[in-house]
Amino acid sequence: MDQEVKNKLYPGTKAPLPFYQNTQSESVTLECYISGHPAPTVSWYREDYQIESSIDFQITFKAGVARLVIREAFAEDSGRFTCTATNAAGTVSSSCHLHVQEKQQKPFFKKKLTSLRLRHFGPAHFDCRLTPIGDPTMVVEWLHDGKPLEAANRLRMINEFGYCSLDYGVAYPRDSGVITCRASNKYGTDHTSATLIVKDEKSLVEETQLPEGRKGLQRIEEMERMAHEGALAGVTEDQKEKQILLKNLRILKSQSPSQASLNARFPLKMWRGNGIVVMWSSHPIVNTLLHPGVVAKFSLLKMLVRKTKESTALL
Repeated sequence: MDQEVKNKLYPGTKAPLPFYQNTQSESVTLECYISGHPAPTVSWYREDYQIESSIDFQITFKAGVARLVIREAFAEDSGRFTCTATNAAGTVSSSCHLHVQEKQQKPFFKKKLTSLRLRHFGPAHFDCRLTPIGDPTMVVEWLHDGKPLEAANRLRMINEFGYCSLDYGVAYPRDSGVITCRASNKYGTDHTSATLIVKDEKSLVEETQLPEGRKGLQRIEEMERMAHEGALAGVTEDQKEKQILLKNLRILKSQSPSQASLNARFPLKMWRGNGIVVMWSSHPIVNTLLHPGVVAKFSLLKMLVRKTKESTALL
C-alpha cells in the first residue's frame, strides 16, 4: 500500500493563474499548467459554481495544459475563476480574477424595419437587429404612431441576442400607422420605423358611415398617397387598383330601396346601376347586404332613370 502511494505524484501547478482584464464581447482564454500522476481530472469554477463545457464555455486538458475559453465575455462574467486538479494523491487549485470592462456603446439598429402593406386583415411581422448584444441595461419597446403598444393576446414581442421582432396574430385596418422599435441604454437611444397599412374592403364599407370610420379611411388614403409619392419608403402594393364591375344588381319594381341586395364587396363613394345612382351620405337609409352575414347602410341621394346593361362601381 505504501509503495502504491509513492508511485503517485501529487497534482501541482507550475504557476498561479494571473489577473485577467478584458473588454466586453471579446473572447477570453484562461490557462493553467498542471502536472501529476496519474493524470489528474480538471474542473473549472466561477466563484463557487462549477462550469460545464458548452458552446459558451469550452474546457480542454491536453499535454498538461488546462484551458478555459469564454467565447464571448460580458460584464456579468467578471469574478474569481478557479482551476482544480484532482487525482488519487490529492487535489490542488489555482485561482485568478477576471474583470470584463463594459463597452460604452449606445444602441444601434444594424438591420432596419421594413414597411408592410396588407390588402386584407391577417398576420403581420416586423423584425430588426440591434447592437450591442447582451447589454443588461438595454430596454427595447415597440410604438404605434409614437405611443407604446398596449399588451394584447394577438401581439408577440421578442428581444433575444440582438434580434427584435413584433408579430400581429391578426392586423386590422385600425392597426395602420407608423410602427417603431426603440432601444435605450445608459449611453443613448436609437430607433427604426416602418409603415403598416392594412386595407380591408368589407371593413371600410361597414365602418365609413361613422365619423371615426371616415377618419380612418381618410388616414389610410393619405398614407397611400404618401407611399405612391415615395414619402413612405418600402411600402409595396401587391396589385394595381382596378375598377370593380358588379353583376346581377337588380331592384325590382315591387321592392323598396331598402330591400335591394348587392352580392359584392366594395369600398365605394357612389354606385350606378339600372338607372339608380347611390351616393354616400351621413344619413343612411338603405340596408345593403354586401357579403353573407355582413350588412352596410347607404343613402339614396338621388335617382336617375336610365337604361343600363350592367352595374359599375365608381371609385
